[in-house]
Amino acid sequence: MSIKYEIVKTKISLNNESVATYGICAKDTDGRTIECVSDISIDPFLVASLCRICNSSSLSPIHLKDVAEDLLLKKNEDAPQ
Repeated sequence: MSIKYEIVKTKISLNNESVATYGICAKDTDGRTIECVSDISIDPFLVASLCRICNSSSLSPIHLKDVAEDLLLKKNEDAPQ
């Protein structure tokens, strides 16, 4: 089964303000969603980069949540203290 990863955009309310968040969904060849992780980041470029990595490495959808979590942990480690 061939899987394609796509960016998904969600609007959330934060402090009475509408904020766009970005996540990734894994879809099969028929366009059905297999796995989805929403609200990964408000940075669309970060999520787009992760999406490209998922597609180029043919990531299994069962690992999507772990990969998204690893990205956020790494980003947090790299943040200035």
